Amino acid sequence: MPLNKKKSTQGKNQEQKRWLEFSSEVPFEYVDPVASLFSRYGQGGAVIEHSANYNPDEGESLTLPPKATVRTYLPLDEEFKQNHELIHIGLALIAKLNKRPRRCRNTGSRMRRAPAF
Repeated sequence: MPLNKKKSTQGKNQEQKRWLEFSSEVPFEYVDPVASLFSRYGQGGAVIEHSANYNPDEGESLTLPPKATVRTYLPLDEEFKQNHELIHIGLALIAKLNKRPRRCRNTGSRMRRAPAF
């Protein structure tokens, strides 16, 4: 699961905070766990972005793309290193779920593997 980072600043006062933006493109089935992880360790919650081109007035139905981008921001402060590491650990654990073939509980038959991050 690739993680993109961008530095930014916020505020106009003399003590400007520095921020790091984290973003990751994930399959829709993993958006909720990644957003929860980002909300817990990022500041201000998480943002979920996806594109959907449809016109409900024309009777078109919503077809979501296979992936969405989840973003959060971390202030560059004394807690940054710990929160950064926890986000990376969480993303690594979520990505491991994607690499295992799943079994149905009732039948034990193999289900199709989800696409890789």
